[in-house]
Amino acid sequence: MYSILAILMFFIIAVHSDTLPQSTIINLLVIGSNNRTILRGIVPTTGHNITTPSSGGSHHCDGTNNNTNPIPGPTMISALDDAASFKGVKWDANFSKISDDFIITSIDGDNVTDNEVWVTFLNSRPVNGGCRLELKNNDSVTFLYGSIGV
Repeated sequence: MYSILAILMFFIIAVHSDTLPQSTIINLLVIGSNNRTILRGIVPTTGHNITTPSSGGSHHCDGTNNNTNPIPGPTMISALDDAASFKGVKWDANFSKISDDFIITSIDGDNVTDNEVWVTFLNSRPVNGGCRLELKNNDSVTFLYGSIGV
């Protein structure tokens, strides 16, 4: 009886595996004030809905934001959310309805000020659009806290 059930479950999963989100493995680095490493490592991530204390509810963050990509996928913000949740690191962001994206306001107590902001890098290049840019396996994602003009 168990073998028939196992075969049935395998068949159901195999038939519907194309609808299940696939994790993308990326390299994540989050550097806070005073060059403090907050998060560093290899992160499996998928695009998903995210809620932060200041976001006003749950919002999608899967690459389809602002109609950027036709198919959902993992993003920089979803990678941050996955790693922060796993490691117990608190972060916050506002959600902009205009850009259909999150704007980071704080990671692990390093808050955006008039002079200091969170800057994002994808494969060593500064980028905007944390929920609009879809990641590929082995991409390097960096969140860097620093002074404006740095």
